[in-house]
Amino acid sequence: MFNVSKITLRPNYHIHPVMGWMNDPNGLCEYKGIYHIFFQYCESVSRKESIKWRHYSTKDFKEFKDNGITISPDTKYDKDGAYSGSAIEYNDELYLFYTGNVKHDGDYDYILEGREGNVLRVKSNDGFTFTDKKLILTNNDYPSYLSCHVRDPKVFKYNDLFYMVLGARTKDDKGAILVYQSSDLDNWELIFDKCFNDLGYMLECPDIYVLDDKFIISFSPQGIKEEDNRFKNLFSNGYCVNNITKDNYIEWDLGYDFYACQSFIDSHNRRIMFGWAGLFDSKLEYTYPTDDEGWKHMLTLPRELTYKNDKVYQYPIKEIIDLKENNHVIDKSYDNSFYLESTDINNLNIFINESMNININNDKLDVDFIKNGYGRRKRVYNINIEKIEIFCDVSIVEIYINDGEYVFTSRVFSKEFGFKSNKKLNYSKMRGTKYDSFNR
Repeated sequence: MFNVSKITLRPNYHIHPVMGWMNDPNGLCEYKGIYHIFFQYCESVSRKESIKWRHYSTKDFKEFKDNGITISPDTKYDKDGAYSGSAIEYNDELYLFYTGNVKHDGDYDYILEGREGNVLRVKSNDGFTFTDKKLILTNNDYPSYLSCHVRDPKVFKYNDLFYMVLGARTKDDKGAILVYQSSDLDNWELIFDKCFNDLGYMLECPDIYVLDDKFIISFSPQGIKEEDNRFKNLFSNGYCVNNITKDNYIEWDLGYDFYACQSFIDSHNRRIMFGWAGLFDSKLEYTYPTDDEGWKHMLTLPRELTYKNDKVYQYPIKEIIDLKENNHVIDKSYDNSFYLESTDINNLNIFINESMNININNDKLDVDFIKNGYGRRKRVYNINIEKIEIFCDVSIVEIYINDGEYVFTSRVFSKEFGFKSNKKLNYSKMRGTKYDSFNR
């Protein structure tokens, strides 16, 4: 049995794997009174095995059940990985749609040839047991100008019809979006396809929904070159309102570790979003000392989305706020999971876990690592700042500015916990959540 008592970098209230690799959140939904969080999973931190879907569930975001592997790559249509997808309820059943990755044997580049990106579907009447794996779309169903990279189906309902949005890469390396329509979740017709000249070479993890009568189109473009205060991550993640253009594109998160976000709407009519607090380090200089502990990556806090001031604000859901304890003003904490808040932001300096330095001066956010950032380097943003809130959870920091107008997420790795500041801050200790798969 894995001895978690010796782990020092494992978070207390962020979703993470007990062992192995985690990436994209998948199939997010509330079904029959239970929240379901699926995610991309591999047993080893090196991702030597094919990717699968693992499944956590919760009723309250305080206690979680680990339901193990839900989707395995066990057919000829998904033999090299059960890639990302989504969930939708229909006729009292829960449907999961995902990409089945197939790589043919041979001398292929797996971009223009040698690869399949199939859309498959499974369903359940209890949210835990999924059967009836069915092939829905294959490469032959996609426009001929696309490469073999078509994936990440997000299925949603609008005006009594179902829609599926897919991300893609064209043969001449442009990002593209496809939209299919269906009346029964079985038969799908392509109704929209478009490529974009200035949004990188691939658009992953698309998501479309309505907030305050505005269409929000979220996606993860790969390969946009950095410019000014934008696109500092090799793989970006952001959204457009009503119309997809580079000028309209707003990044979800300004930090180092955020990608592949997905959202859902719950029974309280909240639009809730999770992101993957990580990136593909094979393309970066990032390293993760949690590899030595046998696990890698985590999800962000669940964030409720609201539309105001012509943009989407994101803020942790109430269940996370309820984890705050002992609300008082102090100068220093030695806790490893805590919350900080201040509206006295001029010339404010906060030093977290003897590693990360956050400085705010004249509407400038400056984040740097005094000690080892494991490949993460200084970032500076010129933004209007009226309030800052920081959720620190052992090895991750989420910074919320102006009640979620801007967010900055970063992993931070140190065995020295706590913070120092040149000003007094509102401080709360954060309670942990519980998993049935191990004892803290």
